[in-house]
Amino acid sequence: MAIGCDSESLKRAGLNIGLTVVSGALLSAAFPSHDLPLLAWVAFVPLFFALARSRPMAAFILSFAWGFVFYTDYFFFMFDLPRYSFLHHALLGVYLCPLTGLFGCFFCVLWRRVSPAAALLAAPFAWVSQEYIRCNFFFLALPWALVGHSQYQNPAIIQMAEFTGAYGVSFWIVCVNAALTALVFLLPKSRFDSGVMLRSRSVWAWTAAVALVTVGLAAYGRAQLAQEPSGREFKLSVIQPSIEQEKKWDQTNAAAVMAVISDLTHQAAQDKPALIVWPETATPKSITTDRQLYEQVRDIAAAADSYLLFGSAQLAKFKVGDAQSARFKNSAYLVPPARNGPKVQQYEKVRLVPFGEYLPHADIIPWKRLYVPEVQGYMPGDRFVLFKMGSVAFGAPICWENIFSEDARQFVQEGAQFLINITNEAWFGHSAAPYQFLSMNVFRAVENRVYVVRCANTGISCFIDRQGRVVSRVRGADGSEIGARGFLTGAVRLGGEKTFFTRHGDLFAKACLVIAALVLVAAIPIELILKRYQRKDSQA
Repeated sequence: MAIGCDSESLKRAGLNIGLTVVSGALLSAAFPSHDLPLLAWVAFVPLFFALARSRPMAAFILSFAWGFVFYTDYFFFMFDLPRYSFLHHALLGVYLCPLTGLFGCFFCVLWRRVSPAAALLAAPFAWVSQEYIRCNFFFLALPWALVGHSQYQNPAIIQMAEFTGAYGVSFWIVCVNAALTALVFLLPKSRFDSGVMLRSRSVWAWTAAVALVTVGLAAYGRAQLAQEPSGREFKLSVIQPSIEQEKKWDQTNAAAVMAVISDLTHQAAQDKPALIVWPETATPKSITTDRQLYEQVRDIAAAADSYLLFGSAQLAKFKVGDAQSARFKNSAYLVPPARNGPKVQQYEKVRLVPFGEYLPHADIIPWKRLYVPEVQGYMPGDRFVLFKMGSVAFGAPICWENIFSEDARQFVQEGAQFLINITNEAWFGHSAAPYQFLSMNVFRAVENRVYVVRCANTGISCFIDRQGRVVSRVRGADGSEIGARGFLTGAVRLGGEKTFFTRHGDLFAKACLVIAALVLVAAIPIELILKRYQRKDSQA
C-alpha cells in the first residue's frame, strides 16, 4: 500500500512539475522575440491547475520554479551579455522568483482554506500586487516582463492603460486565465483528480461576465484607435548611427563616429525638421570636457539650421577604474542652431542603472566578492527637467528611465507635450532586448496619451502615437531594425489633457495590493466560519 501511495504521489508531483514548466514556457513565448501574445491568455491555466493540486509549501516551490522557467527564457537566453556570469543570472533569479513563489502560496492558501472560487477571483489582485512590489522595490526595482507588456502589439486591448497603467492589462490577462481554469474544473473530476468541483451555474455566469468585459474593453480600444488625431504637429528627425559598442568608446574611432553622425544629420536636415535627435552618449567624449568637440556639435547644429538633442556622458559604462576619483553624470543636451540664440539646455539622468552606472550601497555590500564588475560612480540628477523650444515642451528620459511608468508620468505632469527616449542599446547586440524596451515604451504613450519618440544607437528608433501604435521606424535596406544605420523624419502631435493615469499614477496597482492583503488577512476567519457551518451540517 505504501509503495502504491508513493508511486501515486510521484506521478502527481511529476504532472505538477510538467504543468508548471509548460505554463512558464507559454508565457515566455508571448513576449519578444517569440511574439505569440495570444498564449498569455491561456498560459496561467496549467499553473493554476498544478497549484490547486498542491499544498502551500509545494505551491511556493512550483511557482518559484515557474518564475525560473519564465525569467530564464525572458532574460538569460535573450540577452547577449557575455560580461555577466551564471552567478549574476542566478542572483537575478533568486530575487525575482520568490515573488512568484509567494503568489503561488497565496493562491493555494485561499484554494484550500476558503474556496476555489475565492482563489481564482483573488488571483488577478495577487498577481498585480507582486508585479507592483517588484517594480518599486528600492534600488532593485525592475519593471520588466510585466504580463501586460506581452500585448504591446495588440493596441485595442491596451487602451485601458490610460486608467490603470500596464498593470491593468496584466490584471485582465490573469482574470481571463482564472475564468478558463474554472471552466476546466467543470469537466469530470476523475479526469483531473482536482479534488474539487465548482458549481456550473456560477462558473458559467463568471465566464460570461469575463467574456463580456473583454469584448467591452476591446470595443473601447477600437473606439480610441478610430479617433482622429488632434493637436499641433511638430516635425523632428531621429538619427540611428549604429556604432558598435566596442568602437564607441575607442578614441581612435572618435573622428569616424562623429563623421557618421554628422553625415546622417546633414541628410536629415534636408527634411527641414525643427529638431534633430541623436541617441544617448552619442558623442565619443563629453562636450563639457572637450571644447573642440563642443564647437563641432555647435557647427553641426548651425549647418542643419535645427535644434539638436543628444546624449553625452563622461566615461563608458562598466569601465574599471578608481570609483572614488571622480563622479560623473549621464546628460542630455539641447543645442540651438544659432550661437546668439537661446542658451544650451541640459537634463541630468535621475534614475541611474544599478550595477551599470553605480553600485548600490557599495560602502556596505561587498560587491567585489560576488564578482560584480566595478563601475564608475555616476551621480543622479535631482529633478526631471523639460526641454523647451518656444511654446513646445518635451521630456527626454534617458535609457531605461522610460521603462518606469512613474518617471515618464513625472515628465508629463511637469508639462511635457511628448517624450523623446534617447538610448544606447548596443550593449544587447542582436537580441530581443531592444524589442522588450519598445514594448514598454508603447505603454508610456498610452498611459499619458502622448507621442513617444525613440532614438537608439543601434535600434529600435521609431515614432509611437498616443494609442501605442508604432507608426514608423528606422529600417535598413534589408528591412532590418537592429544594427541598421539611417535616420527617420516624422511629426508628433503635441499633447494637451492629462489622463487619469498621469494625474493619479499607479492607483489601480495600489488598490490591488490593498485588496490582496485584506483577502489574505480575512482568509483565516473565513476558514473558521466555513468549518463551523460544515460541522453544524454534519451534526444535523
